[in-house]
Amino acid sequence: MAVVLPNPLVAPFMPSEITYSSGLILPTSTPSKGRSVSTESTRSKRSGGSSDDQEPRPALDGFTESDLRAGGPRLCESPCFADYRIPSTHAMYKKLTDDRARTAQAEALKICVKEGLNRPEARFCLRRPTFSPQSAGVPTLLVVSRRDNYRSRGWISVARKLQQYLHSQGITQVAVEIMDPAFGANPHLFPVSSSHPISQHWKSVAEAIIGEFDLRGICTINCFRIGASSQIDQCPVTVLVGIDQQVTRDWRNVREAILIILARYNLADVGVMIRKDRGLSRMAGEQALAALTPHQQCTTEIDMGYSLAPRKMHHGQGTFGGWIQIRNPNTGTWVDLGITCCHCIFTDLKDVSGAERDAIRAWTENGVAFRDPNTAKYLNMDSPSKGILNSGLEDLDRRIRSLREDQRFSKVEKAKARGEFIIPRDETAWKTLSDAITPLEKQRKEIDQFFVKKRYYLGTVFYASGLKEVPMKVPAKGKPALQICDWALIQPSKDRKIGSNRIPPPARAHVPYKRLADASDSLPANRQELAKIGQATGLTVGYYSHLDTVHIVERMENGKKVFVSTYEHCFMSSDRKHSLVERGDSGSLVFEKDTGMVVGMLFGGSQNEDVGYFTSIIDLFEHIKKSTGANEIRIQPGR
Repeated sequence: MAVVLPNPLVAPFMPSEITYSSGLILPTSTPSKGRSVSTESTRSKRSGGSSDDQEPRPALDGFTESDLRAGGPRLCESPCFADYRIPSTHAMYKKLTDDRARTAQAEALKICVKEGLNRPEARFCLRRPTFSPQSAGVPTLLVVSRRDNYRSRGWISVARKLQQYLHSQGITQVAVEIMDPAFGANPHLFPVSSSHPISQHWKSVAEAIIGEFDLRGICTINCFRIGASSQIDQCPVTVLVGIDQQVTRDWRNVREAILIILARYNLADVGVMIRKDRGLSRMAGEQALAALTPHQQCTTEIDMGYSLAPRKMHHGQGTFGGWIQIRNPNTGTWVDLGITCCHCIFTDLKDVSGAERDAIRAWTENGVAFRDPNTAKYLNMDSPSKGILNSGLEDLDRRIRSLREDQRFSKVEKAKARGEFIIPRDETAWKTLSDAITPLEKQRKEIDQFFVKKRYYLGTVFYASGLKEVPMKVPAKGKPALQICDWALIQPSKDRKIGSNRIPPPARAHVPYKRLADASDSLPANRQELAKIGQATGLTVGYYSHLDTVHIVERMENGKKVFVSTYEHCFMSSDRKHSLVERGDSGSLVFEKDTGMVVGMLFGGSQNEDVGYFTSIIDLFEHIKKSTGANEIRIQPGR
């Protein structure tokens, strides 16, 4: 019989959540005179953000309401964020930013107060879906207010009144949304302790899900503690399933089936959450300039954290992880090679054709061998990427232009050109602005010269794994587990200086060492702090989980659809307000935050950017040895 723990905690709503069930809750009420109380255990359940476990259905006018959100018509898909910087080119720019809009915001706030909303704030914005941030966005009057009882309803009527008011002012084609701040808040994620019963049964639970379910649309299966508190024991143990939101299913049925499997192993205190997450995004792409500025990357010496891209792609693919060394079996000398992910070295197939397309397809399946004659033609790499350099030039142009257009600067410039007298106060202000412009112009010139002279050329791919699944060196109990294999080695150009795995300047203040240490010969301890330095997010830190993530991918083999599952090492964000990983971070080496010992290489992460996936350095080195024939390999010890 299943063991039921009294009053298990309920995980908070997650912005990407589709459906949720807590662990079993024992009744705490006692019968009163003349009344009977059910003695059945229950679970707290949600679907579509609604605690009645029913997906909210929009009314005929398109308005809807759930626990933490109400409004319409056609609200932006969750998870989403508010973009208050409405571009002047947007069709609704004037309607959302002129004097009439400002007056409407103030009047809308009065309506909210009159209707009893708790300390509301109201502003026009574009609501953009988090997973498609470049979309046009939904023009929205966004009202933020705390809801005292998430089971109560009534916001929908307030939202309709706000829409009626906006229409009376000629402001149409704008959605109205009222939300509790908790609607957009990400919960804390923590590893499950080794003492919890699910730690002993996780492989069996995962295999039962894989073996007994229709896996259509299921991408990842994890197990974490999830909660609103920063205290780990206040966060309930939860099986977290990531799914492809494009696949239509009643995900409540999947949730209930997982609960049955958990009960089979006496894990009644474990909850289940299903969220939007297409799985192990291999994170090719380029985003924010966070790790190193473009100017900092304009060096002959290349080191960890730099952006990296195939020669034909202006926008970057990933991160230059750092330097390893392979001992030449014939000469005994150590050879320096750069390391990154295999998926970061290929030009997008849509941008190539003919022989190059055929070569990339073959390399993807079989890997890149030493002295392949096509590597010199198709696998030349840049670092930093041309996209990063262009972004740096555009950013500096904007900053310089803003300073030059400052009235305090332009006024004195004009006076100087006319030979007029300048009062000391204006001269001082002009000099302050001029002193700010000078280093920016110097940086711009250096980036431009680096770009024009093509100093960004890094080298040619030496070896690569291809994109495949291989057995883990040390599989978990039971049948050998597969894992994703995704690495590439780069032979540097003679014009580039080999680095020494130094921690880059932005991250140096946060770790007690100047460069990476050797490769670890063991897996990290559960909840050990791990770090990585990616070109998109810079230095970020997360907790290692001893429970592997299951990744499921759909394939066609011999004309039949099959599902392939792999087990991947993962670490999760220790800071719920910032991303752990983003597109462009693939290829980063993962290391122990306290020691600098390298434990693996990042190859992907969750769509929610709160979980990173990596290959252990043990398995990585083992596969490199097998592929290259090398007997010895190590993290470069520094120069």
